Amino acid sequence: MAEGSRIKQTSETTFETVIKAALLNDGYHELTSIAFDTERGIFPDNLHLADNSAFQAIKSD
Repeated sequence: MAEGSRIKQTSETTFETVIKAALLNDGYHELTSIAFDTERGIFPDNLHLADNSAFQAIKSD
């Protein structure tokens, strides 16, 4: 493997780790891909975690 490729992968992994930690620290919940409904494009068992104001804004348009 070329040196540049290894550095890029490490940097991307570090970036993803930092973003994930920040989101989880702010109250986001980690979900597994197994729970994802690919046909509907949602995590149906976790809809109660969603901010209802987003749904209200869509309904009022």
